[in-house]
Amino acid sequence: HLLGKWKLNTMSIKSYEDGELVGENNDLPVASQITWEYEFKADLSVEYYMAIPAAEFEEKGKGTYSTSGNSITITIDGEPGVFFFFLNDADNLHLKMTEEEESGGVIYKEEMEQKFIRK
Repeated sequence: HLLGKWKLNTMSIKSYEDGELVGENNDLPVASQITWEYEFKADLSVEYYMAIPAAEFEEKGKGTYSTSGNSITITIDGEPGVFFFFLNDADNLHLKMTEEEESGGVIYKEEMEQKFIRK
């Protein structure tokens, strides 16, 4: 079900500081704020397009992807990003990613869920 074009529909973000939840946004529609699209191809290449009009940001390009079990690694400009599938069917692709960093003795963690729909 992964092959084809996908467009970001909603995002959820949870932010933690030292394990304590400090911010949460669930299933925010992204329609006019963010455009994020992937096209997964059979040769394990992926084309992407991202735009944030309010920040005058736009980027598109190509990368590669690989899957293993319930995860997908998308590599763009030599930088791999690992996502976990929590739904992938004919019309929906839901990916989850966690980032963690330490700064000033505080451990910051962000969990992001991206819900894409087939384009």
